Amino acid sequence: MIRWACVCSGFLWCLGLADEIEALQATFGWKGGGIDRLRFFKERLGFEPRHVVDVGAHVGNWTRDAREVYPSADFLLIEANPEHADKLRATGERFEIALLTSQPRPKVVFHSTRCNVKTGASIFREQTPWYDYEICHQPLVLQSWTLDQVVQNSSSAGVACCDLVKADVQGAEIEVLRGGQRTLRNAQLVLLEASLLPYNEGAPRFSEPRQLSSVGTCLRNSSALWPRAGLKSWMSPMPPSPRSTLAL
Repeated sequence: MIRWACVCSGFLWCLGLADEIEALQATFGWKGGGIDRLRFFKERLGFEPRHVVDVGAHVGNWTRDAREVYPSADFLLIEANPEHADKLRATGERFEIALLTSQPRPKVVFHSTRCNVKTGASIFREQTPWYDYEICHQPLVLQSWTLDQVVQNSSSAGVACCDLVKADVQGAEIEVLRGGQRTLRNAQLVLLEASLLPYNEGAPRFSEPRQLSSVGTCLRNSSALWPRAGLKSWMSPMPPSPRSTLAL
């Protein structure tokens, strides 16, 4: 069962943890941002994942940083864009090139770009010049899989994966979660980038409670927003229920 969910959105960090963390926040002054979130979970909460899945791995930078925090963990990197295969191979980590959706589909349009910065690639077209202009926009037609399928077939932990799930897929996080119910049942920490504003065309937003309920979560609070530069603590106990909670 998910014990913690950490949700990031643009310049806002949103965190839903147990009551006792409030004292830790006051004592240690954690400000969040970057890989500091993982260090906080390790050093202050004793969280040591054995198996980690990095969804939206891009070229492996997040996993490189996370490996410094959790050197003995087993990592599985999942990236949709086949252009990144060589750089992912260079990380030395186990990886899969696979587009994830709620259900496997034979053909899905994946919006990439001819520009050098491809971090916005997604099944939901990013509403920026890199994807608006036809000279830059590079749609790919790919087969898709579910998170549960890829994890079961590729992770050394098999159906026991994973303790930590990270997903940064440019507005497709809900799609990924819908296809990963078995994986989420094993997760203790879920780290997400959430869309609170319409940054990607047609992407569901975490600000809509019906989107959360569709993946077995419920909206606990919608006012816990703070800037990167500082942290205004808001804590709420995770309810004793099979339904996990995301505090937004």
